[in-house]
Amino acid sequence: METKLKYQWTQLSSKYTEDKQIIAASWHDIETHYSSKNRYYHNLAHLHHMFILLDQVKTEIEALDQLKFAIWYHDIIYSSTKNNNEEKSANFAEKALKSFDIDAFSIKT
Repeated sequence: METKLKYQWTQLSSKYTEDKQIIAASWHDIETHYSSKNRYYHNLAHLHHMFILLDQVKTEIEALDQLKFAIWYHDIIYSSTKNNNEEKSANFAEKALKSFDIDAFSIKT
């Protein structure tokens, strides 16, 4: 599963940068955050499941790549005792995606 997710990340992010170090570092961030010990639900298996579901409706999505990035980062920051995980995740995504050739409107939180 992790190999497939890494491949999916590489395919998506390669459209927006040729810098393999940025792609690898971003993957490392995603893998590290979603694999942390305090994750019971918002983990790599959850991402994998979301991409399976997305695959079933992808032809109906107008901004598919933007949705994929949103899935990758939707709960990258997670603490079960906090109620601002989504906001922190959005801020994390905004900073991370500045390394890619994505227009600012698409990544605005």
